[in-house]
Amino acid sequence: MRKYDIPFDVQYGDIDYMDRRLDFTYDKVNFAGLPEYIQELKKDGMHYVIILDPFLTKDEPQGTYRAYELGEEMGVWIKNSDGVTPAVGKVGLLSMQ
Repeated sequence: MRKYDIPFDVQYGDIDYMDRRLDFTYDKVNFAGLPEYIQELKKDGMHYVIILDPFLTKDEPQGTYRAYELGEEMGVWIKNSDGVTPAVGKVGLLSMQ
């Protein structure tokens, strides 16, 4: 790109980089070199931008999704009007299945 003076300062990552499409994760098999790739981009003055939905699933097996479990431990979830029950919603393509 630079050879031909085509502006290229940002590389985007869509949901394919995620492990099981879970936010705050990445697929360590298919994107094994992702952290190193991002460091190379930074060295070249570039940025890596990921898609991120404000949504965490509660349906993963216990011990497999740290982002959700940490939210549980910290009590950060938005609650229903009863002030106790976490609000549950659906997002994007997952809500169309």
